[in-house]
Amino acid sequence: LERVSQGGFPAQIHANNTHATPTVACDGKRLFAVFQHHDGVHLTALMPDGKVVWKVEAGPYTPKAYRFGYAPSPLVYKGTVIVASEFDGESFIKAFDADRGELRWQAPRPVNVSYSSPIVAHVAGRDQLVISGADAVTMTNTFQGMAINWRKRAPILGNVIGGLSGPAIKPIVLRMVHQTARRLRTLPIIA
Repeated sequence: LERVSQGGFPAQIHANNTHATPTVACDGKRLFAVFQHHDGVHLTALMPDGKVVWKVEAGPYTPKAYRFGYAPSPLVYKGTVIVASEFDGESFIKAFDADRGELRWQAPRPVNVSYSSPIVAHVAGRDQLVISGADAVTMTNTFQGMAINWRKRAPILGNVIGGLSGPAIKPIVLRMVHQTARRLRTLPIIA
């Protein structure tokens, strides 16, 4: 069994918390564990026998207002491991490639304190990443698309598929927010 984490744990956490609060996630082949130490959230992929496949610092976690410790569990979804970090600082949600630990995508989060784990729910006809906290539900979604150079008949991006964002998806996002708000009448929606 290789050492996953050593030292650098916060001196102060809630009395009912531990440094191993997040639940380990599994994709059927590997285990994914997150820990808070050295002022960051660290994600590690392990084989069932304990061999470390890869490690990555997902991002910062340096709360000032509430020093209760880190709690969100990682989420395995379609070849990625999703990690959330919401505190009174540089909050984020990121997805890492489950095979290599490379960053696939990231989204800044509102400066809120939340200890919630992200989940995927099928809402308004699509899988959506949902995380609760700070008296609201937040939904994140990327639409796969392809930017095409019609003269060359080839993708403009280096990859065959890229994510659409900005004005191109505004009508779709507005419809999804409206559909979700109709179903979750009592909670604000941040989209």
